[in-house]
Amino acid sequence: MRKRSSPSNRFLPHGLVILHEDRDILVVDKPAGLLTMGTDSDKTRTAYFILTDYIRKGYSKSWNRVFIVHRLDRETSGILIFAKNIEAKLRLQDQWKETEKKYLAVVHGQCDKKSETITTYLAENKAQADEILCFAGS
Repeated sequence: MRKRSSPSNRFLPHGLVILHEDRDILVVDKPAGLLTMGTDSDKTRTAYFILTDYIRKGYSKSWNRVFIVHRLDRETSGILIFAKNIEAKLRLQDQWKETEKKYLAVVHGQCDKKSETITTYLAENKAQADEILCFAGS
């Protein structure tokens, strides 16, 4: 994988920032409030739409597109990986369960205990998400 020569991050609409780009992937910093992919009511204010337009260089009839590797909730900010071809998407998704992921939560309030670990599902869905979120206090 070869990195593009641009030395700085590229800032796109709605606060989306490209952190890394090569011929196979785009790594972006998604701000809170931006959808990863469209809904029935909002198809254009999404990271997917913005990056597809970026890849197509504004030419809507281009066949170029990005592929969603994983998602973050609308109100969650963080790093997203998009593939630029189906082979990269499938390879990344095949390795997703083995990929070490770290989640950081900023909370407000006062804990009753000085130290505690909270373990909870990241999402509740039909598949009963297997990723667990743990907070360890100090």
